Amino acid sequence: MATDFPNSKFTGIDTGAFLPKSSAPLPANCVFQASNAAERLPFENETFDYIFQRHMVASYDTDQWRKVTEEMFRVTKPGGFVEIVELDVGKIVGGGSVAKGAWRVAKAFAERNGMNLRIIHRLPYLMTEAGFTIAKAGHLSIPIGKQGGEIGRLFACDLRSVLQAGKALALRELTISSSFFDDLLNRLFDELDGRPGVFMNVHIAVYQKPSA
Repeated sequence: MATDFPNSKFTGIDTGAFLPKSSAPLPANCVFQASNAAERLPFENETFDYIFQRHMVASYDTDQWRKVTEEMFRVTKPGGFVEIVELDVGKIVGGGSVAKGAWRVAKAFAERNGMNLRIIHRLPYLMTEAGFTIAKAGHLSIPIGKQGGEIGRLFACDLRSVLQAGKALALRELTISSSFFDDLLNRLFDELDGRPGVFMNVHIAVYQKPSA
């Protein structure tokens, strides 16, 4: 985006683990810095015209989400916008018994860590409570598995990678065995590949900070 809009300035933040390496070439109008949106952001009030956030459902606990929305309001300029894209990770629509069992495990893990996997349904309330108005909202249904064609196959690969990345934490928090986790994952994606009409929803919303 920085190359497409050279007259705009872009600032990317992350806690640090996923920031670009210092040697990576960046456009002159783009910078990255380590920061946590669940804490006070290192920016002055009313700094940004537009804020974009996506796929952070499992990054904050329920209390932190309120702080995140308040911080986004603080650093957005009057009349500016915030776009949020989040997966409704708390539900696989059309999933069978394995999917339902897997998400019971995921829900138990989330609750132990204070997370709400379906926070996306509460975000409009949190954002309006912070002071934003809703400019636009909707969702896309993304198929999962081979029955969903190339998009379904790729989404299943992404979803599996995310779940696999959380294995060590799940084993520790839920006291389940490595073999149980692996078997559940294999059975889950076998089911998704063979079951037509399975999907998850991605919610997209744009909020505006009222003009002064």
